[in-house]
Amino acid sequence: MGSPLLLLGFVATFNPLSDTPSGHIFWLIGSLTAVFSGLSIIYINYLALGTEIGESSHHHTQIAGNRAFFAVMGIIAVLIIPEIFTNLLKDSAQAISIFTVWFAVTFLAILGIFLILTPRPKLFWDRKKHTSFQWS
Repeated sequence: MGSPLLLLGFVATFNPLSDTPSGHIFWLIGSLTAVFSGLSIIYINYLALGTEIGESSHHHTQIAGNRAFFAVMGIIAVLIIPEIFTNLLKDSAQAISIFTVWFAVTFLAILGIFLILTPRPKLFWDRKKHTSFQWS
């Protein structure tokens, strides 16, 4: 649910359908609301997953460290890649449009890979842990 909302908001942010300044303001408010809502839905579940799959506090710390490392790498990539497109095309509007399409395709491909590779929980009830599933 969060991924389509995030992707739709991201594409809408860089491709406004309004021609007036006041229309741009409302378009930006709506698209950023979609981006941050989708990101919140994804990120809350993403952070909670670390405690579910880690067996010890060392493993939890290792997961959190890897998560932070890849988050920083993603931020750096998102800052550098649009600049590369802008320098190659010499037209910032066209570069942003191409970056948006490239991001959407890459996002969907990575999402598909994660959906295929993510382990599915096995349903059971453990009275000691009070959980109803276990990661395989």
